[in-house]
Amino acid sequence: MNWIIGLVLALVVITGGLFLLSGGQFLVLDYTDFPQDKLEKLITDISPGTLAISGPSQVEGRSSMTRWARTLLPGTFFVDVSINGRKASLVLDTGAAQTFLSPSLAVAAEVLVASSRLTVQHGWRELPVYLGHVQELEINGLKIENVPVIVGGKQPVVKLVGLSVWNLDGILGMKPLQRLVLTLDYTRGVAVLYRQSPHTQEPSASLQIIKEPGSGNLEHPKPIVECLVNNSGPYSCFIDTGTSAPVFVPRAIWQALGLEGQRQSRLEIKLGELELKEVPAIRANVKYITIGSNIFQAQEFKHVTLDFLAGKLYAER
Repeated sequence: MNWIIGLVLALVVITGGLFLLSGGQFLVLDYTDFPQDKLEKLITDISPGTLAISGPSQVEGRSSMTRWARTLLPGTFFVDVSINGRKASLVLDTGAAQTFLSPSLAVAAEVLVASSRLTVQHGWRELPVYLGHVQELEINGLKIENVPVIVGGKQPVVKLVGLSVWNLDGILGMKPLQRLVLTLDYTRGVAVLYRQSPHTQEPSASLQIIKEPGSGNLEHPKPIVECLVNNSGPYSCFIDTGTSAPVFVPRAIWQALGLEGQRQSRLEIKLGELELKEVPAIRANVKYITIGSNIFQAQEFKHVTLDFLAGKLYAER
């Protein structure tokens, strides 16, 4: 079964969360119906408290899923968590505004949801979701209380030749992550979370979080680094740890770089003191230049740190 899980993970984690990747019918990420009455039983009028973090100043987030994900979808990290005492494995995704939970996990963990139901766009289809909150999310002793979440109204599943083989638990998004420091350790395949900024002299770039309206008028915090591309710019680069793909370049910037008519290219990108050479890039319908975690792994960085507290991106080769 392990080889099946490893294979299907390649379809599960990319840009913002969930979408079809296989391009065929052999392996498909799909959504199956979930009993609405089970979700309705979670509805409460209890208002969530303030998000609070306690526990160790530094923890390592590990998951057996990471080994498979990084092999088939470079740069991808999972972390094992406990949600209201229920074990799960979530994707670390700075490209996701909210933490997303599958309905099966939400029901098992007795997550509290609001009565309002929204519809959000995922790829080519609209999906029902509920707003909710997790009383306690724990990562290896690090406790995060009152975490706002989105609960899917349909269950995301990966199908192999039409048969469901794996259920996705969910995604750990920016709402809680922006209150921490996140290090992706490519050498060991672990994610390290800090409650305070670490002292380091590593090459860095200034990092800011911009907040834009997202689906359902929810706030979408995005980690942005100013960058130069082929000595042109500056431009805004969106650091998306949930993406494993070539760098996505907005059409207007693609044209400004003199690449009109080309489907793909190799770019030189400078992020503060960090230089990325011969980076594969494609033109895309995106607002910002989007750099996935896989790019840093391919450039042979030992680790990358997104210090949301101090407003710095650090990386070491």
